[in-house]
Amino acid sequence: MQRALRLPTFLLRKRRKFDGEIFLFYLAWYGLGRMWIEGLRTDSLYLFGTGIRVSQLLAALCFLAAGILLLVVLLKVKPGPEKLYVNQIKADAADSNVPEQTEKTQAEQNMGMSKMAATIIDGKALAAKKKAQVAEQTAKLRSRPGLAVILVGDDPASRVYVTSKRRDCEECGFYSEEFALPAATGQKALLELVDTLNERPEIDGILCQLPLPKGYDYDEQEVLLHIDPSKDVDAFHPANVGKIMIGDYDFLPCTPAGVMEMLEEYNIDPAGKHCVVVGRSNIVGKPQAMLLLHKHGTVTICHSRTPDLAAVTRQADILVAAVGR
Repeated sequence: MQRALRLPTFLLRKRRKFDGEIFLFYLAWYGLGRMWIEGLRTDSLYLFGTGIRVSQLLAALCFLAAGILLLVVLLKVKPGPEKLYVNQIKADAADSNVPEQTEKTQAEQNMGMSKMAATIIDGKALAAKKKAQVAEQTAKLRSRPGLAVILVGDDPASRVYVTSKRRDCEECGFYSEEFALPAATGQKALLELVDTLNERPEIDGILCQLPLPKGYDYDEQEVLLHIDPSKDVDAFHPANVGKIMIGDYDFLPCTPAGVMEMLEEYNIDPAGKHCVVVGRSNIVGKPQAMLLLHKHGTVTICHSRTPDLAAVTRQADILVAAVGR
C-alpha cells in the first residue's frame, strides 16, 4: 500500500511546490513514452476496427492535453515568485506576525531608518545655475569684485583647482589675479605678498592655495592669520571660524556651503532630521556640522575613532561624507 502511494505523493508534492509546471511536464513525458510503448504491444484493443490502439490513443490525448496546458502556463500565465505555493506559505506566515513587524518598522523609524524615495542631486546643473545668478548680480555692480589667488609650487591638483577658480571668475564677471610663486619663495616673501594684497582696494578676496610645498620653511597657520578676515574667502581665519560657530558669518568654506545649497535647492530641510557628518576637519567636517546645526538638524560627527561607523551612518536621515576616501 505504501509503495502504491509513493508516486501520487511524489507528484502531489511537486505540484504543490511548483504550481503544476513539473506535474504537467511529467504527464506530457508519460503520455509520449506510453504512446511508444503501446505501439510495440500486440495484444492491444483497437478502436472500432480502425487499427488505432485505444491505449495508444489515450496516451496521445494525455500527451497533448498536458503539453497544451504546460505551454499555457509557461507562455501566458507566467506566475511571479510571489505566486508560487512555497512563497504563498511564507507570506501567510508573515501575515501572522504583522504586530511584530509593525513594532520593528516603528523602531527603525525612531532610529532614522525609514525608507525614503531616492532623488539624484545634480551638482553640476546647480553650479551652472548659481554662476548665472551671480553673473547677473555682478553686472549690476559699479565695480567688479576682485579675487587674488596665490599658488606656491607646482602641485598638479592645486594647479587644476586654481585654473578652475580663474574660469569660474570669468563666468561670474569677477576680476581675478593669479600669483604663481616658486616652491622656494619662502615664508617671508609669501607674507609680504599677502600684506600687499590686504592693502589693495580692488582685491576683495584672497585665496592661498593649500597645502603649501613640503620641505620648505612654511607655516600655513601664520599665512592664514595674515589674510585680512574681511578678504578671507575660504573662511579659514579664526575670526571667520568663530563667526560660523555663532551663525553670523560673512564667508563659508566652499564644500560645506555647496552642500547646504544643494539641500536648499532640492527642498531638503535638515530641521528635525538626524544629520551624520563623517569627518572632523577644520575645512569641511566641523563647519558642515555647524551649518546643519544652524538649520536645526540633530548632528552627529563621526571620525576614525568612532566605533561601528556603519551602524551610525545607517541611522542618518542626511549623511555627509567629509573624508578624502
